[in-house]
Amino acid sequence: MAQFSRLDCAFTDAGVEGQFGPLTDLGEHVWDHTIEVNLKGVWLSMTYEIAAMLAGTAAPSSTAPATYSCSAFRCAVAA
Repeated sequence: MAQFSRLDCAFTDAGVEGQFGPLTDLGEHVWDHTIEVNLKGVWLSMTYEIAAMLAGTAAPSSTAPATYSCSAFRCAVAA
C-alpha cells in the first residue's frame, strides 16, 4: 500500500496438509493448526484486502488456477 497506494487484486491462498493417518490418531492441536492456516488465515487476509480494495476497483479472489493473471493490475499475494 505504501508503494502503490491502492490494491487492485489479490490472490489469497494458504494451506497445510496436517497429519496423515487414522482420524482417531489426529491430535486436536493438529486439527486446530490446520483450521487456523487453511481457513482463518485466508479469512484474515481477505478481510484486510477487501477493506483496501473498497477504495477503488478490485478483483478479489480466494481461489484461482495457476495461470491466474493480474497483468493490468498491481497485485498482492498473500499466502
